[in-house]
Order: sequence, then C-alpha cells, then structure tokens
Amino acid sequence: MSESIIKLRAEWESSRLLRGGIYVLLGTLWLYGILVLKDFVAVERKSWEAMESKTSRAKATAVNADWPMRAQEMKVAISDLESLLWREGSVGLSQASFEEKISLSVTQAGIPLRSIRTTAVTDGATTASPLGLIELRARLQLEFRPTTFYPWLAAVTKGKFEKAPTMFVENLSIRAASLGQPGYADLELVGYALKAAPSSATTTSATSATSATPGLGANK
Repeated sequence: MSESIIKLRAEWESSRLLRGGIYVLLGTLWLYGILVLKDFVAVERKSWEAMESKTSRAKATAVNADWPMRAQEMKVAISDLESLLWREGSVGLSQASFEEKISLSVTQAGIPLRSIRTTAVTDGATTASPLGLIELRARLQLEFRPTTFYPWLAAVTKGKFEKAPTMFVENLSIRAASLGQPGYADLELVGYALKAAPSSATTTSATSATSATPGLGANK
C-alpha cells in the first residue's frame, strides 16, 4: 500500500500533464456544482414566488365582501332564466301546451290560422338542445294584416318581460297580398322546457324488478 502511494506521489511530482489534468477535472466539477446550485436556487425562488402569489390572492379574496352579494345575484339570474321555461313535466305535455298557447293567442287576436306544426327536440335527436332542455318549435302560417299581426307577435313573445314561459321568433317571412288575396306570414317560434326528473317511485320499481329477476330464473 505504501509503495503504491509512493509511486503515485512520484508520478504526481514528475508529471506536469497529470497535475494539469487533475486540476482541470476538479475545476470542471466545481463549476458544474455551482451551475447546478444556481439552477436549484432559481427553481426554489420561482416556487416560492408562485406560492406567495397564491397566498396573496387567497387573502384578497377572503377580505372581499362582494362574494355573498354576487352569489345572491347569480341565484336571482338563474331564477329569472328558469321562469322563461315551460314546466309541464314531459315532452308531450310541453309540446301540447306550447301549441295550445300559440293557437289560442292567434284565435284571440282574430287572425285566420292556415296551418301549425310543432315539434319537440331532445338530447337524443340530431340537433341537441342547449343545457339539456327540451327545445320546442312551432312552424305556422297565418293570414297577414299589419294591424293584427304585429300586435299579436309582440304579445306572444312578451313572456321574457313578464318572467313567464316564453317563445322567440327564429324565422319570419311575409308575403304581401296580391290579386285581392290577403297576404300571409310564415314564421317559426322557439321555446324551451325543463325535463322532468325521474320519479323516486319509478326508480324504486325498476330497481325492485331488476332485483327480482335472478330469483325468477332460479325458480325455473
């Protein structure tokens, strides 16, 4: 062991190239260590700054007294929007009520109704309704006289101002009178209805029937 040390020491003292290589290696390792430490400090500083920023935002939010007021305003807005929806409880009833209101309003306005056709579009159809609602559509053709048509149109679409189930005009085409024949209007009205939530009784019955099926199979 001592001979190896003596030999290495002799080579160290006699070889300038060996000493230079060792010094270069140590210098490289020292420089690499400084760079790694510098990168580590930079990463830790960014992490600390991000945490400090989140803490500052959380403190600012905590002292902001507007959140309860904003939450209440949001509830009122949702309630106002829901008041514009039809609530008959099913697709068929919503469609029937939608058509009945249109037909009744046309009759009360004294406007001859040539034709009316209503449809109800749900999520299962090609054109999905927004927000999971039932989309109600009515295509109708009626006699056009400005003195009766425009007041009727304003009345039938004013539900949004009264917070009542309403409808909107999506398409309107008016053909003027000709050769002694009265003009007519083709228009499409759109409304939205809430879907009925599945009743607990129906869910319970379906669950019971499913549970009973294995027993029936066993008896066989």
